[in-house]
Amino acid sequence: MKARLKKEVTIDYQLEITPQEIAQLFWSLPSDGQAQFFNELATISDALPMQLEYVRQDEALTVAGKKAMQMIGEYGG
Repeated sequence: MKARLKKEVTIDYQLEITPQEIAQLFWSLPSDGQAQFFNELATISDALPMQLEYVRQDEALTVAGKKAMQMIGEYGG
């Protein structure tokens, strides 16, 4: 008979995900997964309009990024 050993191991690791990786992960989701993403965003964000305004005013936001935000707003209505 073989002896069985059960061992629990905890690994503490901090994973840093870039904005590019988040965008690629979102884009790879099917439409229902993207819809669930927005549902979850609504659940966890109590200050979404203010955060969107901060993003809109940030110097890092490109013209293309701003257009993407506008498109999301148009389709979300």
